[in-house]
Amino acid sequence: MLVNSYILIFKLMYNQMKKWLKINTTFLISSLLILGSFNYFMDPLWCFQHKNFLQSKREGFNERQQKINLLHFNNQNYQGLILGSSRVTVHQGRTFYPLKILNLAADGMQPYEFEGYIQYAKMIHKSDLDYIILGLDLLPAGISDDDYNITTYINNSNAYFYRYKMLLSNDATEISVKNFRNSFFHRYKKRFKTYDEDHIAATYSKAPAEVEKIVKNYVAIIKNEKMSYKRDKYIQILTQLKKNNPNTKFIIFTTPLPEPILNTLLQDQNNKDLYDQWLYDITKIFGSVYHFCYSNDITKDYQNTFVDEGHYTTEVGNCINNKIFNLPCKLNGSDDFGKLLTIEKFNLMVEK
Repeated sequence: MLVNSYILIFKLMYNQMKKWLKINTTFLISSLLILGSFNYFMDPLWCFQHKNFLQSKREGFNERQQKINLLHFNNQNYQGLILGSSRVTVHQGRTFYPLKILNLAADGMQPYEFEGYIQYAKMIHKSDLDYIILGLDLLPAGISDDDYNITTYINNSNAYFYRYKMLLSNDATEISVKNFRNSFFHRYKKRFKTYDEDHIAATYSKAPAEVEKIVKNYVAIIKNEKMSYKRDKYIQILTQLKKNNPNTKFIIFTTPLPEPILNTLLQDQNNKDLYDQWLYDITKIFGSVYHFCYSNDITKDYQNTFVDEGHYTTEVGNCINNKIFNLPCKLNGSDDFGKLLTIEKFNLMVEK
């Protein structure tokens, strides 16, 4: 009798445990499926090719990985690349039409990084590029010590089941939620920029008074700043870049800065000498440079043409695109925006 009771109790416990395991297993699998489906739908790391309206305001939270994924997983048809720092990310490739230019610029991208992205794009493209467009910044001309190794991002993209594992990662889920809020609840205007479903960035302007305050505060910070220029290394990087891509047309432009910031920097004669040397060097290496980093009506109107102390609006970025290819720019004050420098013209500019 006692044995039968134990057997009965054991059966009841077994059935309860079996039911508990079944419920929890079903819950776990369902949760993973829902989570994976949500991340797949939002595609925060640009690992898939589908598009939908909730991808219209995506975060550029890890642009180097996202853009390597874009090259690796998506069938991109392009004739050239545009590269540079976060300032250049807002240049929209569609404005180069009929040329197909892919924007691989990323936050804080340094000149030493260009070659890796170009070579990987050429490998995916299976041919040389017709055009390489480089946006060069004045302030990072010193070249920072940040070590961004493209091999890390390429290895990630090539890892087995990488894009499917990303569907269940905490980071991907966190960004998917932000992207959902950006698109569905219109939270995107709190960001400097977002990317749409075609992986094209757009900025969101701040109130002119807010930009004025940001620039004024930054001017106070850099009032006595001494610029650096690791000239030999900088020249070596760009010269090698040109040498490694002999069949490609290089188009170089300098990125503009708000006039108060540029004027503050160039008040120091040492800074002014470095600025002139930098312009001379890049002009000599590439033969010509489209120059925008000087005082002009666009940089004077920085309250409306910049979003902070260093990032100009998408409209300014697209205006630069148009100026490079001799197309009209409809921005107010753009008539004196942009100079084509050659060595001869550069020398005349310095004299002025």
